[in-house]
Amino acid sequence: INNSCERTDKLAYKAGIYYSKTSADKSNTYIISTIIQKLMNITNNQEDLAERMEYLSKNTLKGCKFFEEENLSRVNIMTTHKSKGDEFDYVFLCEMNENNYPLTKDNVKIKAGSHFIQTIRALTDKSRIKTPEELKREQTDETLRLLYVAITRAKKELYITSAKSYKKIKKVKISEFLKNLM
Repeated sequence: INNSCERTDKLAYKAGIYYSKTSADKSNTYIISTIIQKLMNITNNQEDLAERMEYLSKNTLKGCKFFEEENLSRVNIMTTHKSKGDEFDYVFLCEMNENNYPLTKDNVKIKAGSHFIQTIRALTDKSRIKTPEELKREQTDETLRLLYVAITRAKKELYITSAKSYKKIKKVKISEFLKNLM
């Protein structure tokens, strides 16, 4: 891998910066050199490091977010969960109604299997089983957190949309919380 006196991660960084043409390339070079540094900290020898790097080069690097040059003609469609950490000039939050984003406990439906999962947790870590009211509160809090993430992704403008009805759902209730925002 590296017969020079320089550490492999530093050498990779220098080579990457030398060949980088864009700021995204430079950012990605930093990420890759950091990955190499982490590998160096957990490997015992150069051969092991080489094997791990070869494995990574042939497989996707899950959990690593690489940068891309901005493409103004592209539209990103993603879930609120996936958008965490990213920012965009314009964000559209569609179908923002009580069915999709219930923000009052009365409209929250407890997820199927919640009671079963709690029962299993109670057996393993001695936690108590939550009441339906507590579960609804948790789900409402999680919805508010997701909504916060979605709203704060917009750098310039945020658009929130909803309809009075959809084909499959005759009448839709627009969230009181969102009505108050507008």
